[in-house]
Amino acid sequence: MAVIIYLDTNALHGDLLMKGTKARDFLDVLKPGLIEVALSRVVLAEARTNAERQAQTAADDLRKAIQQVARKTATSTEKLAKHAEHTADALLEEAKSALAPLLSNAAFRMLPWSLVHPRELVAQELAERRPMLKKPAGTVGMRDTLIWLDLLDDLQDRPSSWAVLVSADGGYWDNESGALHADLLEDLEGRGINHESVSIVRDLASAKIEAQRMAKVITQQQSFASDMFLDYLRSADQLNWTGYFDPSRGWVEADTFPAAITHIEEPVVSSVEVDVIESVSTDMPARCVGYIYVHVEGWMPTADYFSGEHPEIERDGGEVDDHYAAVSTYRRVRVEALADLDQGEITEAEFTFA
Repeated sequence: MAVIIYLDTNALHGDLLMKGTKARDFLDVLKPGLIEVALSRVVLAEARTNAERQAQTAADDLRKAIQQVARKTATSTEKLAKHAEHTADALLEEAKSALAPLLSNAAFRMLPWSLVHPRELVAQELAERRPMLKKPAGTVGMRDTLIWLDLLDDLQDRPSSWAVLVSADGGYWDNESGALHADLLEDLEGRGINHESVSIVRDLASAKIEAQRMAKVITQQQSFASDMFLDYLRSADQLNWTGYFDPSRGWVEADTFPAAITHIEEPVVSSVEVDVIESVSTDMPARCVGYIYVHVEGWMPTADYFSGEHPEIERDGGEVDDHYAAVSTYRRVRVEALADLDQGEITEAEFTFA
């Protein structure tokens, strides 16, 4: 589970090079696995085109300003013109780095080009479904529709994620509720995506606040899952490690640790020490991985012990000529399990010697 931010181009228009304070603040909040950005290729293409156009406009304005100076002062501006051309070239070159700080961020992901069929786009337009908008000059919003379809495709593959769409385009908004338009809520439901996990904001500053709010909830859930897993590990000595005899089924293997502790008969887990919780995912149920040390006591044939084939097992008692010897072992065990907060329990636990 993560918060995924989907940007529309208009959220970046004022700073396509992403060098301003708002853009830097936005980038600072991104964190792989928690707050990420997924960008439609439509947005990248539009941003680069707009950046080049803005640079070209600035270069043309600079040339015109020099020509006006020449006309008004009746002086040579050849040297100034050369400097202006150098500046114009620099502007055009810099425009090629549009969105570069975002594209190089570890929490950034580029979405593939949409495979939507033209028939679907035509149907969207004819039905006047949002984010298409009917204007006096005709229907607009084809690129917005592609961005929206990219979001749907991506979220469908990540059903547990939360999403923030950043756009000021009216095609996405319901003016009365200040939220996503009903057509878009219907699209989410049709894809099996919980509409309550998808919000919309108008700018980067608002996106930062909304993403942090969502991430806080996710972090809290992750913390609860971690506590649940820790309690489970601490009580691992109470689990059925070795199996039991059922009159109707015979010997039933342990449901936590497959089969008995190897080579030890009548094993008993006398103590458990938690070593470390290695990871707890943000997905729900949360996949948890941790390590514990278990002290196992039991018996084994004395001849097997003295064979030297089991150096991990220690002899605790018994005479050399006794048929059985009291033995024990202290082993590190890897535990992987799911912490289901809804059910309030640990499920699918797997134990393996580390």
